[in-house]
Amino acid sequence: MDQTKELIPTGASRLYADDKMLVAMGVDSYFGSPLIGSDGYTIGLVSVMDTKPLEVNNWTASILGVFSSRILVETERHNASKNLLYSQNALAQAQRIASLGSFEWDRVTNEVSWSDEAAKLLQWSKKGTVTATLDCYRALVHPEDREALDDTLQTVFDTKQLSICSHRIILLDNQVRYMEFRVESVFDSQRQHDLVI
Repeated sequence: MDQTKELIPTGASRLYADDKMLVAMGVDSYFGSPLIGSDGYTIGLVSVMDTKPLEVNNWTASILGVFSSRILVETERHNASKNLLYSQNALAQAQRIASLGSFEWDRVTNEVSWSDEAAKLLQWSKKGTVTATLDCYRALVHPEDREALDDTLQTVFDTKQLSICSHRIILLDNQVRYMEFRVESVFDSQRQHDLVI
């Protein structure tokens, strides 16, 4: 596809006489602008057509260009949202299959978000993402293993490297479950501080 804007103020049907749709619609004026994504590929075309001549002045092409740019931004935002949702669903499915969960701890607010599968492993009944402080999880950790968990978290803060901690938790039904934490600290550019995941 040609990656340039095309403005035909009059005579579009005559210029493109082989285009049956333009001729059938009686299109006289046409403006077309390709939607070129941030990856450089053309993802579509936006066009304005009229059965009358298009009055061309200083702002006609630029204002239509602004509209096509806005459509491009919204299209890419929509596609990014759709891709993110797909990735989230794929991650949730992989966690279900592997019987593992994930969490994110914001050390500044002390808030922890647990994945659905992590909540299931911990026998938390709430559907959807469970949000609680780390103390809710620490309360489940076997008393003999709490120090090891705390040491692991401190190591992650100090070194910013992946750290692993095997420990036991005691569930509400007194069942003992063996857990393995693989945690690391990552910088969240939106919040401007580290998160533990």
